[in-house]
Amino acid sequence: MARTLVVGDIHGCAEEFEALLEKAGLAAADRVICVGDLFARGPRPERILDLFLSRSNFTFVLGNHDVPMLEAVREDGKASGAYDDLHPAQAKSLKLLETRREDLRDLLDGAPYLIRSGTSVGTRPWVVVHAGVHPKRGLEGTRTEEFLELRQVDELPDKPFWWDAYDGPDLVIFGHTPRPAVIQAFRRGRRVALGLDTGCVYGGHLTGYLPDEDRFVQVKAKRRYYAKE
Repeated sequence: MARTLVVGDIHGCAEEFEALLEKAGLAAADRVICVGDLFARGPRPERILDLFLSRSNFTFVLGNHDVPMLEAVREDGKASGAYDDLHPAQAKSLKLLETRREDLRDLLDGAPYLIRSGTSVGTRPWVVVHAGVHPKRGLEGTRTEEFLELRQVDELPDKPFWWDAYDGPDLVIFGHTPRPAVIQAFRRGRRVALGLDTGCVYGGHLTGYLPDEDRFVQVKAKRRYYAKE
């Protein structure tokens, strides 16, 4: 049976991504899902683009860095300022992909904000989003900007991180919030949230999770590619 590897924020760290794929021991039919933020900040966005374009079993959800890049290339990357409103890291990645704008648009256009599992962890379904799920409104009530940006829930007392207030039922696998270690939130003894952004682009690790085996794989960044803001 085909397996699935869910990968944290890649951010253009192609060497580490390929090392993670090898370490996970994936077969040709196995599926790879990234939690978003494929390109910006890291050194090799063009290699990431090639990998995702060439593998029909590689998919991803849109991240908060992916959407502005998509909006820029939808305008055909007009040279006289199409990238002026972008974060500098997004603009730099687009310049590295200057001759690949159509390929980038083809990859990003129509990509989802949410991927639901075809399998389960035990008997529970899992979902992949970039940033989070609103703990009170759930998957169906989470807004697009929350899928992309959510960390703390401002309308709740003490503004908790969303995973500290989330109660399931789905296991949410996400990225966006870099931490030295994987974020794991539990309710009544079951895991309800799993944050895979362990800061590879900042010199940390690139982390993957195999839901079918309930197993993590990690590779250490070759170096720090980007300084935290």
